Amino acid sequence: MTLVGVLVNSPMDQGPCREQLMKNIEQLLKECNKFREHQARECMIQTLEKQLLDRTNAVRELRNQILEANQFLMEAVSSDSEVDNNKSIR
Repeated sequence: MTLVGVLVNSPMDQGPCREQLMKNIEQLLKECNKFREHQARECMIQTLEKQLLDRTNAVRELRNQILEANQFLMEAVSSDSEVDNNKSIR
């Protein structure tokens, strides 16, 4: 705030103040960029974890459906065998 006040109140003496203000702004931007990298990393981690969870759930559901289909097929084969056995007995 002091630097901005000097720039506003005495524009003739703004050379050194402008330099100090520019250094402070550059430092602030560097710190913001560091945070952006960290934030981007955290965002990427969350996205990948969600994708992993979604894929894990999809695989689990697919396995359940495969088990159900196999059971259905086994029942169908069993009932076909029983029908064939009944036909051969007659």
